[in-house]
Formats: sequence, C-alpha cells, structure tokens
Amino acid sequence: MSYKSNVDSNIKEFIDNNDLINFVQKPTRVCSKYYKRLNVTKYSSTLIDLFLHNGNLVEETDVINCPFSDHKFVVSSLTILKPKNVLKTIKCRNLSSTNLASICTSIDAIDFKLIRNYQSVEEKWNFLKSEILKIIDNIAPKRRINVKSSNYFPWYDDELVKLKHLKNSSYKRFKRSQLTENGEMYDYYNRLFNDYNDEKLIE
Repeated sequence: MSYKSNVDSNIKEFIDNNDLINFVQKPTRVCSKYYKRLNVTKYSSTLIDLFLHNGNLVEETDVINCPFSDHKFVVSSLTILKPKNVLKTIKCRNLSSTNLASICTSIDAIDFKLIRNYQSVEEKWNFLKSEILKIIDNIAPKRRINVKSSNYFPWYDDELVKLKHLKNSSYKRFKRSQLTENGEMYDYYNRLFNDYNDEKLIE
C-alpha cells in the first residue's frame, strides 16, 4: 500500500502520534506490466519505503534504482557531528617484566621475622601490606595518564579503561623487545581485559 500523508492509515497514525516526519517523497517501487491484448504497458508507482525521523539530522534523501528489484534504494545524507575527544585521567603503574622481577627480588629480601612483633592478625597483615606497597611504590609508583575516551563503549568504566591501556602498552613493549616475559605479560593483561569486558557486557 502506498503511503499518502493525507490518507488515514495505521502508519500515518503512528507517525502523527510520535511526531515523526517522513523524508522520502519519491516513489520507492515502480513497476510495469505489459497487456498483450491491449498492446499497452501500464506503469504504477508507490511510496512504501519510508525514512522516519523526529529531529534535524536529515539533510536530504533520494531514491536510486536497484538492478535486481523493482524496489528502489533509499539513501540519505545525515548531519552527524563527530564528538570531541575527551581526555580521561586514570592511575596506573608500570608493571613491566623488568619491574615485576625487581619487585619480586625486593620482596624476597624483606625481613619477615619482624612480623612476630605484632600480636593480632590485622596488625600482621598491615605490616605485610605496608612492606610490599613500599617496594611497589618505589619501583613502580602510581602515575596519572590521559587517554582519549571518545571511542569507548558505554559499558567502559575506569577499571576497563585502565586494563585496555595496560593491554595495549604491554603489547607495544612485547613487539619492541620480542622478550618471552613481555609476551606473557601481554597475554595476562589481554586475558584480564577480555574477561572483565565480557563481564561488563552482561551486567
């Protein structure tokens, strides 16, 4: 059935109720039929493919012929402005294979006998955590970096952004060095990123 803006129909009611505008004005199906007895070819044209919108993004529309159907293609030019890049600040550490090796060596050198000076489990845990964090902060201190956030999906949070940065930076480090330990580090962060990304997708 051909759409006509001045004829009541379900589609017209839907368009009116939702403040929509049809931007296609030309027929989108043109067919012909030859009547042998009359020796005449009759043509018919209908507007059955609509382009509905309720904003100001549509600059113009047109219909173009289709080589394998009597239905025409509907094409449109839209005004969509590219969003500006927004810098997102995250905190991270440089946990390269070299830094991790240094951290492990320094942890092995901790005098864990000092833990006997503490009575409660909480005090012992705080001592252990404090000693390890001192080493980590010394070798791989937290630093702020700016990353572009314009291309992130809606489910990206700060943790996912950070994991993506660590994954990408470890990949670049592996490509430059070709060291096995850097490749293992990339695999580790890549797995973390993919697992957390899948988790956020189904939340």
